[in-house]
Amino acid sequence: MTYGRHSKGGSGQPPEPSEVRGIETFGRLDDPPTEYGTWGDPRYPSTRRLRGITAFVVDWVLHAGPMIAVFVVMAQDHVLDEKLPQARFWALVSWPVLSIIDRVVVQGLWHGSVGKLLCGLVVIRPEDGGWPGFGRLVKVWVVGVFFWVFFLLSVFGNYTGGGGGPEFSLPAVRRQDVRVGQ
Repeated sequence: MTYGRHSKGGSGQPPEPSEVRGIETFGRLDDPPTEYGTWGDPRYPSTRRLRGITAFVVDWVLHAGPMIAVFVVMAQDHVLDEKLPQARFWALVSWPVLSIIDRVVVQGLWHGSVGKLLCGLVVIRPEDGGWPGFGRLVKVWVVGVFFWVFFLLSVFGNYTGGGGGPEFSLPAVRRQDVRVGQ
């Protein structure tokens, strides 16, 4: 019987378990992470799941809040709706404008969006742990804005994904875990 790539020397016997952080494994968790900032990366030990969820909610309210407020006010006051016919258009435009300011400009200057900074998180490049540049932030923002198009294509079309991987994602880690030399 073969045990795949984890068998020692092709002997057909399962490898001896090793102990990592109190967990018995068969070699898979012993390997160091290849990308910076992934879940379980020992270089960034602080917990960040709740912080990430909170940061997402804060950013979403910041981006979509003004638009939702305008639509609610316009739905309640028809006189105001008639006096300001373009208010709905500008409300729709406000979402991507506020989003690009927060996710590209603010993140480019301070390494985190408003929500991430409030929660003590910063974004890093997964390949080397450094700060992402302006072009990378724009690329991630464009993919994020048009994610719904990719989602609809994957659900209803024949699109299975481009395999962009870490090129289109930026992990968020605690600022205190980032080393000074980056």
